Amino acid sequence: MNKDEDILSFAYFSAAERAGETKDLFSVLLEVVTHFQKSFLEKYKNIEMYPLLENLKEMGAKSRIGEKKNCDAIFCEYLGEVGKITCPTYFATIARFVVLYRECINKYGWIKFGPRMTEEEKTREKEEYVIVNDAEFIPELANEFVLSFLSEHSCVLPVIECINLIINFSEWLISKGYTCIKILKK
Repeated sequence: MNKDEDILSFAYFSAAERAGETKDLFSVLLEVVTHFQKSFLEKYKNIEMYPLLENLKEMGAKSRIGEKKNCDAIFCEYLGEVGKITCPTYFATIARFVVLYRECINKYGWIKFGPRMTEEEKTREKEEYVIVNDAEFIPELANEFVLSFLSEHSCVLPVIECINLIINFSEWLISKGYTCIKILKK
């Protein structure tokens, strides 16, 4: 398998510097979120109330069959799966990516997808996009993430790593049936 194909699957995580297992996903995510609280998550006074952390705590509880998952639940499912195959150091990188991508989706989601919404859906715009919506359209925000959002938080993660993780996450979303939008890599 060549390096480009690895990005499309969890084989990407089998490289020596990524492989392993993270047993305490919550602690790693809490550390990442606490770090970001000092910069752009200051609106969360009690950081343990950060929705991804709450979702990760509840991840063991199964959703009802046919229940539509919101973006946060889907992000946590991804974190749960990659945590089983990545070392804690690299899992922290993935957690930083997920938190950043989540916040980017919140920033740009309503702006980009608002015109597509029904009047009933528009009444929920005051809530975070990722809590109200599923993951169908989030691959469409990849450009905003790389070109705009990351430049605001440039010291956090290398852009090429974020691009690789966006591609991997988007392929995972497709494989799970959460989206049909494919990101083209060049």
